[in-house]
Amino acid sequence: MKETIKVFSPAETMSPPFGIQLAGTSYCDGSYHIVRECSDWSVIEYVQSGEGTILHNQRLYTARQGDVYILHAGCRHDYASSAANPWVKIWFNLYGEAVEPMLEGYGLKNTVVVPGCGERIGHLFSKFQSVVFAQGDTGDIFTEGALLFHQILIALHRHLTLSSSVKDQEMLQVKNYIDAHVDGNLSMEELCAHFHASRSALFQQFKEVFATTPYEYYLNQKLESAKNLLIHSRLRIKEVSNTLCFSDQHYFSGWFKKRTGQSPREFQKSCREHSPM
Repeated sequence: MKETIKVFSPAETMSPPFGIQLAGTSYCDGSYHIVRECSDWSVIEYVQSGEGTILHNQRLYTARQGDVYILHAGCRHDYASSAANPWVKIWFNLYGEAVEPMLEGYGLKNTVVVPGCGERIGHLFSKFQSVVFAQGDTGDIFTEGALLFHQILIALHRHLTLSSSVKDQEMLQVKNYIDAHVDGNLSMEELCAHFHASRSALFQQFKEVFATTPYEYYLNQKLESAKNLLIHSRLRIKEVSNTLCFSDQHYFSGWFKKRTGQSPREFQKSCREHSPM
């Protein structure tokens, strides 16, 4: 395990609004595991290579090459490098009353991992390190560091905004594809193959945008189609089942009752009784 570290004493600058407590580069091994029960510092790190995990609010995150992760002051910090593919990462620990409001102002208050930041943001981290390790007055280093930190936050915010916009558009295409195949027998394997995505990635991204999985969305849309056909069409229950590509009427009736609490016939009768004459 090798680290290059610069340490600053808070007493040097009389508690500035933006201060750097530690900064450095870590070349991790399988033993790297940091735990702080309630950190006095905000920590921000850029992964140059390798991967590792962050445990935050009982949720486990993975940070890989090109990702940035943020650990906020006042929270429990628990992060560890992979033993098989250890991290190399640039990082800095910050303190001061300006740090967390700046993170919040750029929409990063609840962010843990910012994926796929790439070389441009990595270059800003390297530039920050160059400033930190330069010889000079600590106050001047903190001033330059604050300006670079601001640039990093701007870049992260823009990256997240662009990523979110692209992801929203991509998931809207997935949603539209499901909508177009509600009356068919769409498998999730077919859906993933059509969009050249793994099941785990597609399900996670779709849920982030629509708060449900593609499979649940597909079933809900099929259910709504079944309800509409039962209420507004002259199709018999068997014909509704066939239209929506169920294997047989018996399976359709059991599926419908499980999701609504009523059989198709009971649902149809109930709607007709309550419809205005």
